[in-house]
Amino acid sequence: SQFLIQEISHLFELEEKLSNSAIIIGIFTFIISGGLLIEWLIQAIVIYFMVSLFSTENREFRAVSSIIGYSWVPIAIKVFSFSLLVMFSGELYEIKGFSGILKDTDNTLLSSFLKNIDFFVIWQYIIMYLGVKILLRGSSKWMSIMIIAFTFLLNTILKIIPEIFTSFM
Repeated sequence: SQFLIQEISHLFELEEKLSNSAIIIGIFTFIISGGLLIEWLIQAIVIYFMVSLFSTENREFRAVSSIIGYSWVPIAIKVFSFSLLVMFSGELYEIKGFSGILKDTDNTLLSSFLKNIDFFVIWQYIIMYLGVKILLRGSSKWMSIMIIAFTFLLNTILKIIPEIFTSFM
C-alpha cells in the first residue's frame, strides 16, 4: 500500500503533506466503494435471476437488492473494525481469512480462495440464505442452499481471477 500511495502521489503530482493523505484516502475510498457497488449489483442480479428461475411467483428486484444490502452488514462491521484497528495501531494488516490455516503451501490458488473467506463472509451468506429462503417460500431449503452456493462460488471466482492471471506471469 505504501507503493500505491507513492504512485498516486506521483500520478497527481502531490507533495508529501497531510492534506494529500486525505486526498489519497479519498481515492482509495472511491475505488473500494465502486468495487463494493459492483459486487452488490452482481450478487443481486444473480440471486434475482436464480429466484425468478425457480419460483413461480413474480419477485421485485428491489426486494432482492434489499436482502443483499442487509447481508452486507457483517462486511461493514468487518471494515469498520479493521479501520479502527489500523487507526489505533498505526499498522496495516493484511486480511488473511482462512488462508492462515495453511502453513507454507505452494498452492496459491487455494490460498487465494481461502483468503476471501472468513467468519464475516460466512455471516453474510447466512443472511443471504435466510433472505432467499423467504423469497422462495414454497420451495425446499436445498433450492435456497443451491442458489447461495452458486452465488458464493461465482463471487469468489470473480475475486480470485486477477490472482489467477498474475500467477501465470
